[in-house]
Amino acid sequence: MQNSAIPSTPHKNAHHMKSATDVVRELNKIYFEARRGKLPTQDCTRLANVLNIIIGALRETELEADIRSLRESMEAQGIPIKSARPQLVKTAA
Repeated sequence: MQNSAIPSTPHKNAHHMKSATDVVRELNKIYFEARRGKLPTQDCTRLANVLNIIIGALRETELEADIRSLRESMEAQGIPIKSARPQLVKTAA
């Protein structure tokens, strides 16, 4: 991004977002910076889009961990697990 207010290197106080709360906090920061005129609207939009991707990835990671935990618990109790994924069928060539 040329001529952008978004720095090309992370800010010294930049941190990794490990939860939805972290992402919401960051969204609030960029929103208020844009409202105060400190961040161009176009940059705010770009950052918000990236943060939306991050929150989606965090949700999926959390969901995967929950499913893994449920599967392990079911296996430990001897409960059979059926996969909801469709089975791939090989066709003869």
